[in-house]
Amino acid sequence: MTADVQAKLLVRRILLGDYSNTLALELLSVIHKGAPVDSLALLLDADSDSVTKIGTWILSELGKRAEPLLPFVERLLHHPSAYVRFFAIDVAISCSGTLDVRLVGRILELFEDADAGVRRKAMDFFFRVSPATIAKARVTIDAEKYSSYCRGLDLLEAPNGADIIVELATSESAIDRKFAIVAACRFDKEETVRDFLNSSDDDVANFARDVLEIGDLPTRE
Repeated sequence: MTADVQAKLLVRRILLGDYSNTLALELLSVIHKGAPVDSLALLLDADSDSVTKIGTWILSELGKRAEPLLPFVERLLHHPSAYVRFFAIDVAISCSGTLDVRLVGRILELFEDADAGVRRKAMDFFFRVSPATIAKARVTIDAEKYSSYCRGLDLLEAPNGADIIVELATSESAIDRKFAIVAACRFDKEETVRDFLNSSDDDVANFARDVLEIGDLPTRE
């Protein structure tokens, strides 16, 4: 049986209600062995949250191979499930070099998501993507619509902005504080990142802790 046929059979089982981790892992393995990534399209476009969760997680495990299914990511970033939004950002990180700039704007909005994990994953996106992606976003997003984010994007393009990082770290704006820790991480300012561990903003303190524990200063595409 070819990998393509195997993938179609596994997708059908998922669509019929088998949401087991074992089946999801089996489908991922079959795709790694050569089944087309497009096999996931039916899962990503499903009305069932459970089905879409499986499809999004598998897609997030494929790295740049996920690029053919990027047209689905905008919908996934708006999905009611925080799980789906989280892993959709993971897909965007892997494929950021070819990402539609509209999706970058959507990920900016997720800085204010109701779910803390999604908020920090949005921060992780801006920590990891290339300077070229940041620059493209800054010049092409709707500056009026995203005006509250523009100062943060400017900061991410200014590697000598240590004073600005310190200033924004204590800002009353949660968005400013998030961009401050992201900038400190991008520019490998470990001492400054450690200062953020004492932030009263849980998103900021936890992001700093995660980056320091992983030893991830800096890691970008």
